[in-house]
Amino acid sequence: MGLKIRDLALNEFRYNPIREQEQRDRREFEFLEKAWPLAEWLSVIYSRERNYWKVASQNYFEQWYWMRCKLEPEWKRQRERESEVQRIIAEYGFDELWECLPERVL
Repeated sequence: MGLKIRDLALNEFRYNPIREQEQRDRREFEFLEKAWPLAEWLSVIYSRERNYWKVASQNYFEQWYWMRCKLEPEWKRQRERESEVQRIIAEYGFDELWECLPERVL
């Protein structure tokens, strides 16, 4: 009939759009977590459709990445910090940065 449990209760269940959106996002994230590696695997198996599955894999990965950033903001901040560290190492070189460390840190 299309009824939900909250339809049967009087006031015990209140509609919470934020919570329901979080649940939809979590389900989509779980789907993308499975679809991305599967598309990557299919790009290796099916040589004739390799380009299609490579593009599908890339799209799934991008959707997965942004969904994870939305669901786990701390994870996004950690990736940004790691990216900044990699940029600094690439710009100055590891040896030069190592020499800048004070003796007490080593």
